[in-house]
Amino acid sequence: MRKMALRFRGSMLVVSTLLFMGCHTYIPVQQPAPGATVRVQVPLTSAVQGPNQAPETVSIEGTLIEFGDTVEIEVTDRQVYGAFREVTRLDTLRIAASGITGLDERSFSTGRSVVLGLAIGGAAAAFALTALGFEGGGSNPTPGPDGPQPSLLLSPIVRTIWALIHW
Repeated sequence: MRKMALRFRGSMLVVSTLLFMGCHTYIPVQQPAPGATVRVQVPLTSAVQGPNQAPETVSIEGTLIEFGDTVEIEVTDRQVYGAFREVTRLDTLRIAASGITGLDERSFSTGRSVVLGLAIGGAAAAFALTALGFEGGGSNPTPGPDGPQPSLLLSPIVRTIWALIHW
C-alpha cells in the first residue's frame, strides 16, 4: 500500500511538472534576445479589402534567430499522416522589421500555473472523496429502496469534471 502511494505521488509530480511547463504568456518587447520563442504579427494585404478597413494580421510563432533590419525566425511545422508517419519541417522566415505590427516574447506565467494547479488539485480531491465514499449531502443514513441516493455536493462537481474531460 505504501509503495503504491509513493508511486502515485511520483506520477502526480511528473504530470504536474509537465503541465506547469506549458503555462506561458506573451509579453510585448522591443528587442528580444536571439534564441527566445517569439510571436510576430504581420499585416496581410488583400485586393478585396476596403481602404477604410484596418489590415488583418497573421501571427507567426517561432524561435528568433536574428533581430535587426530583418527579423529571422525558425518555424517548426508538424504534420501527421496516419498512425506511424509524422513529418517535421523547419523553415526560416525573414521579415522586414518595418513590416511587423507586433512582437511578443513567450515567458512563464506564474498566475496561470497557480490556477492550473488549483484546478488539478480540486479535481483530484473531488475524485478522491468520491472514490473513498465521502459523498455527503444525504440526510437519511439508511439507503432507500433504490440503493444509496446520489450526493448533493460532489455529484455535480464530478459530472462537470467528467463532461469537461470528455468534451
